[in-house]
Amino acid sequence: MGKLELPSLALKASHFSLAQDPFLQMSLSTNASLQDFQQVYDDPFFSTELAETPQLAGTEKQRLERARVQYFDLGSSSAIADLVPLVLLSPLLDLAGFYGAPFSFSARDSILLPGSDEETPSGKINMLVIQEQLWIATVESQWATVTPQTALPLVLETMMDRALDDGARFALITNGMESLFVRLIGAETPQYALSETYSLSGLGFELYEILRLLKAIARIVSASEF
Repeated sequence: MGKLELPSLALKASHFSLAQDPFLQMSLSTNASLQDFQQVYDDPFFSTELAETPQLAGTEKQRLERARVQYFDLGSSSAIADLVPLVLLSPLLDLAGFYGAPFSFSARDSILLPGSDEETPSGKINMLVIQEQLWIATVESQWATVTPQTALPLVLETMMDRALDDGARFALITNGMESLFVRLIGAETPQYALSETYSLSGLGFELYEILRLLKAIARIVSASEF
């Protein structure tokens, strides 16, 4: 497998008509809507997988703690948005085993989010897809209101770019500070379930659970027939 460069995903420069609220603007521009999906509130998947996935080794915790410290050390830099995939996602995907066989990667075109004028975007959403079963969406924006929940309609719409089969699809949506997992399953109306939102402003164990869930998803994806 060739070298993966997470921060340099392809960018589609699409300018949209201006709106004050970037969430409203993004939803209108992409025609993404949660009305086409049904949320399942009692899906035990994430809690079950966490219960069944072993705790992390000390070396794994140390690497994640180092990534966490580096993320906050870089927080004063205006370039922090571009470093989210490099600082946080790269060690998570590596430790979860996604950089080896049998996994393959593809990138979707990034989508620009409008800023204070139509010529200056306030950020973008990058999409990295692993084995057509796991979507990694990084939200890079100067707007504090553009959270993983904000990007959810767009990510679900992108996950439906081909027909659902009997299996599930997954997504990890992150803006660096907050991360959210999504599980999408096929039905007459596509259904999705959400994990809790993991915030780096918490007690410090959030990256541990994110990695354990990524390991669980890696097992599921690797066991699938490609």
